[in-house]
Amino acid sequence: MVSPGQGGDITLVRTGAHKITVDPAGTPKTAGFTHGNLTFTVTVNKRDVLVAEYGTTPADIEITGQRCTVKWTMIERSLKILDIALQGIYPYAYETATTERGIGRSGIQRASVRGKQILLHPLSQGAGTGQDITLQQAIITPTGNVELSDQGDQLWEVEADCIVSPSASDGQLLALINEANLGA
Repeated sequence: MVSPGQGGDITLVRTGAHKITVDPAGTPKTAGFTHGNLTFTVTVNKRDVLVAEYGTTPADIEITGQRCTVKWTMIERSLKILDIALQGIYPYAYETATTERGIGRSGIQRASVRGKQILLHPLSQGAGTGQDITLQQAIITPTGNVELSDQGDQLWEVEADCIVSPSASDGQLLALINEANLGA
């Protein structure tokens, strides 16, 4: 007998490492693997419509857009591959073998120019694509903490912010999440 809170259908749960592929529809580049799980956040931008008769109570709410952010952790060896795949998060010698990692870039970097389509494939799914996540046009930046330790791999927190892709279908402008059992 299944105890409460245990068992059930866990096929919709994504856990573990994901393979990261940059520009899968163009010139695909395997950019490494996540270290553990990833966080997928969708924020809805909304605006209250107020009518003077009702004071500050909203008479309606307008949805003005969404923001999609995905965060994960990578080991530094994978980050170097990602660095090359995105043409240099860091500007210093990104296409050459080096033992140095430069930080800091001059000029404004725009997601509309530097953003790429990114495919996140759960390794637990093998060759199946039923739970892949496609970020239509995202710019990846290292963010948050960097764990520099002699006890193991150097871990970097990485964040991908999606912007609207002009070539995507309506309803998929930011991302597409595949679900093998959707609606079942």
